[in-house]
Amino acid sequence: MYPLLDFWTSYPHGDPISNLNLEIPQEADIRLLTLRPPQKAIPLRVDAEDGNLLRYLDEKSLLPGTKLETRAFSPIDGNLTIAVDGKEMVLGSAVTYHIFVEENQIPLFQPSPFDFLKWRG
Repeated sequence: MYPLLDFWTSYPHGDPISNLNLEIPQEADIRLLTLRPPQKAIPLRVDAEDGNLLRYLDEKSLLPGTKLETRAFSPIDGNLTIAVDGKEMVLGSAVTYHIFVEENQIPLFQPSPFDFLKWRG
């Protein structure tokens, strides 16, 4: 199957494809369900075979490789408000459970090249 796929490493919804040695790349293991504001992330894969869910995510432009930002979380019902390309949407836990992400770490403190001047006596 690998030669037929022109050496792709994943299916369109992000599930990995084994290489010629039948090795499967390491998968993302952080579910979108676990993120809280103001965390940012990049979806890597969707573990759903449900065509309706995959079409829904496609309509919302929530595809592997897009950048998202968590905006709000409701502990009552588990709904997570996220922004993708500046558009906010609310996703329930039935959706966020199936989306695996890579957290986009942004340092809280970004040193300036001139910070060393502060430490000179």
